[in-house]
Amino acid sequence: MEKTKKIIKINVISILILFFALITLFRCGNTVKAETVSTDNNDDITTRGVYTKLSLEFNSKNGIVSATVKNEFTLGYSTIQVIVEIYSSDKLVSSTEDMTLESRNTTTDLDIYKTITTSCPVGGEQKYWCAVMEYKQDSKDWVRKTTSVVLLDKNGNKIS
Repeated sequence: MEKTKKIIKINVISILILFFALITLFRCGNTVKAETVSTDNNDDITTRGVYTKLSLEFNSKNGIVSATVKNEFTLGYSTIQVIVEIYSSDKLVSSTEDMTLESRNTTTDLDIYKTITTSCPVGGEQKYWCAVMEYKQDSKDWVRKTTSVVLLDKNGNKIS
């Protein structure tokens, strides 16, 4: 009987510590998006993760341009689908729809702290370049992020 009371007391203390740790985490400035989830057994739970932060990096080195997406942080268990693309154009345009898709890579789940990269050669011509990432967390809508457009010379050096 004594052992049971001690185990219950330890469990209650552990739950309280976890509760206060979660409250502290949410008060530290993290953005949390909450969705209402039905408890009806006929509905599927479609969104499991609470928050994710992805970064997009675009660079050029030794005549190769590359774009890398990194899952910087994910709160909660999520499936993060990612598409990363590189576009080029002979002239400065305002949309990737007017550019040529040069390279693409995809993943059905980019885990926390993991990266996905795509790359292609500059091709010996001066062109305008940019990178695009699209991602989807669980059943949420797709999000699209685009880097600024840069002009690279025929060797891949940044002009502007």
